[in-house]
Amino acid sequence: MKLRLFDRLTPLLLLAVAGLGGGLWQETRSAPPVEVTAVATARPPLPPPKVAPPATPLSYYREVWERPLFNPDRRAAVVDASDPQLASAKLTFTLEGIMLTGDSRQVLVRSRTNQLQRLALGEQVNGWELVEVDALGARFGRGGKTVELLLKPLP
Repeated sequence: MKLRLFDRLTPLLLLAVAGLGGGLWQETRSAPPVEVTAVATARPPLPPPKVAPPATPLSYYREVWERPLFNPDRRAAVVDASDPQLASAKLTFTLEGIMLTGDSRQVLVRSRTNQLQRLALGEQVNGWELVEVDALGARFGRGGKTVELLLKPLP
């Protein structure tokens, strides 16, 4: 008996589902066409590039040169131009910079013709060999003489 009831309801259910499906299909066909436009995905504007702050003038660091932190008396080293060893040395270059990186010790020297030259320990410039470099200066040797050049203080 139960099987018969199910057999009778099946066609009715199929008709109901078909009717609903057909109604939906008809409704979608009678609807006006929807115009599809391309949607541009606008990216947000990029932030302005970060600009480095203006360089600090060298005069700002004058006190660091005049009162070095690592000198026990906090006084700058003075190079005496009347030193006979320095006067007889007749160096034809000046110390412009010092580079201390890891085990590497290098200096920049400027010749009288205004050319920069980089030297590592043991290299020579105008017969003077670079024998020692520290954070404040460099020592050059030639013929048993040793001359120490210190970095110039900032203006």
